[in-house]
Amino acid sequence: MTLAPHPKVVDALSAFADGNAIIRKHSTFDTDICSASDFANALGYAAERIAKTVLVAERGIAPVSRLRNPVRCFGAVCLPAPHKMNLKQVAGTFGWKACEMASSNELKNVLDYPSGGVSPLGLGEIRLIVDEVLLSFPTILVGGGEVGVEVEILPAILIALSNATVLGANSNH
Repeated sequence: MTLAPHPKVVDALSAFADGNAIIRKHSTFDTDICSASDFANALGYAAERIAKTVLVAERGIAPVSRLRNPVRCFGAVCLPAPHKMNLKQVAGTFGWKACEMASSNELKNVLDYPSGGVSPLGLGEIRLIVDEVLLSFPTILVGGGEVGVEVEILPAILIALSNATVLGANSNH
């Protein structure tokens, strides 16, 4: 089986001409890729250039109710893999009192992405925060919607494709 980006990611990228994104598959490297750090080392990149995307949900609302109104109750955060989110700041940005990580079930139902393969591309109407740290790199690597598949993309293109809000979303700010 050949791993490819999720169809939603392919659709999101199709808005731009070829050459604006490079698909990177972990299986093409001579070393095992078990973490963002392994991936960064294999590419010769700084670990902060590898991004993780996390689906968060408004805390205090029952999961079944959140699933009925996903655009209101869920958001995504894309930040450097080694960094941690400031959940209070994220909640405030989304207009919530508090937030928490979405469950695997919610992730599957809302985005159809697997845990460990979440992409900031193809989110539909789900709001996205991109950590400003990622804008300091010429390209960043984001999930391709499948485990072991990443998309190398210009930060500005990610922002344009996803209509993201840029902000310092981790605890280091």
